[in-house]
Amino acid sequence: MKKFVLVVAGLALLAIGLFIFLQSKDNYDPTKYYVKIDSLDKGEKIELKLPDQFGNSVELSDKTDKLLVVFDKEGAHKVIDFLKNKPKGYLNDHSVLFVADISKMPVVIRNTFALPDLRKSEFPIVLIYEKELSKKLDGGVKEGEFEIIVLDNSKIEDIIVTDDTAKMQEILEK
Repeated sequence: MKKFVLVVAGLALLAIGLFIFLQSKDNYDPTKYYVKIDSLDKGEKIELKLPDQFGNSVELSDKTDKLLVVFDKEGAHKVIDFLKNKPKGYLNDHSVLFVADISKMPVVIRNTFALPDLRKSEFPIVLIYEKELSKKLDGGVKEGEFEIIVLDNSKIEDIIVTDDTAKMQEILEK
């Protein structure tokens, strides 16, 4: 019986190790994606091409009026909880791209937990995998806050940083 328990425990550890090894493979290809902006100032033009939670490429178009950007788990949860209670198509109806920075996550955590969870969302989430790209969009956002970049033909009109979902809703629905 003791040998059986040791064999089962050994097989379980082997399976866990194999699972972690397979989940630690990074499928993100940085040569396909970019955020182009000289500075995060009013009047600056933003160009971006990033993957969504399913790996599809998303490009910023002149029709996008706002970027809703989160840089940490707390801010992301606030925005996701807010969007879960909105009708399907809410972001598209208000010409908003929701962008989440996942660059700080270890690959195994991202692949094992975060991406499968994000794929359950009813709304599109554009993802930033690289810290260098994240820095280009970060206008001084603190823990638990999110950033709304108001655009006109891909040019920055305003940048609002807040942790208030009511204020976020007001801005998104303008």
